[in-house]
Amino acid sequence: MFTQQIVAARCAKELAELALALQAGQSCLVECDKNLTPFLYADLQDRLRSLGLSCVSLDGRPRQEEIAWGDIGVVPTMLAQLRKAVRRWAPRCTLIVPHLDVLAARAAGLTAEACEVIPLLYEMPDQVWLAFRDPTLPLLPVVEKRFAVRCVIPRLNAASDVSPSLPLVPGISSGTGEPGG
Repeated sequence: MFTQQIVAARCAKELAELALALQAGQSCLVECDKNLTPFLYADLQDRLRSLGLSCVSLDGRPRQEEIAWGDIGVVPTMLAQLRKAVRRWAPRCTLIVPHLDVLAARAAGLTAEACEVIPLLYEMPDQVWLAFRDPTLPLLPVVEKRFAVRCVIPRLNAASDVSPSLPLVPGISSGTGEPGG
């Protein structure tokens, strides 16, 4: 079982590099097991706020002002949150999408959700995004290439004290193994 402290300690280098990239205005895609997403997301949100940057979580859980939307489900709520956040763009605000893979997985193809997500990701070129995807759910290429920085967090063994040390890879591979393609 993981805790916030364990994940922060084991992924300290990656979290620091991601925070620097986000502070510099670069959108970041984090590939990690779904069970790590909440811990990585919370740590990065705290780091960004400590740097004076605001963050908005687009996770499908209705906020107090969104309760009137009713029980429309997680995916429609995430899409509505995405639309609202992009249309209310603010500088120095990072939009965090913990479940981008659910909205735009390559295996699902060009779904109605993906058709909505793609233009929203590109609508505001200066918008900084922090998104997460599970290694088992690759994204549509047009979605992946929106992110300037990609960080792969290897699977963590709950019993191991070994810290992952994979560097950030600038750009997104086009399937050729070449960065930025």
